[in-house]
Amino acid sequence: MKCYILFAVLAFIVGAIASEKCPGCAEPMDKPEAKRILDETLMHLDSLEGPHYRSGFIHEASKQVVAGLLYKIRCDLIIDEAKLKTCNVEILKQSWTGNTKVEFKCPNEK
Repeated sequence: MKCYILFAVLAFIVGAIASEKCPGCAEPMDKPEAKRILDETLMHLDSLEGPHYRSGFIHEASKQVVAGLLYKIRCDLIIDEAKLKTCNVEILKQSWTGNTKVEFKCPNEK
């Protein structure tokens, strides 16, 4: 009888631990939210004279709490209405400073 109670308690604890979110770990984002964040960032960059990209299809995206919010978005970027390239975009937003840092990682580019 005691074994069954112990087993039930252990199963409950393991289940509770497995269902918890990992503090500080990246979490998947839904595509509309990722597109909104990316579009806001690209519009801001465009107003600062470049680069001049528009967002296309969002392949995948995640967000992570670091010293701010770090968004990692793999997406298609549209350049000059005719060119399309798939890139990894990292956006770090630090709301308390008003700073946003953006890094584009595109194949065959430095």
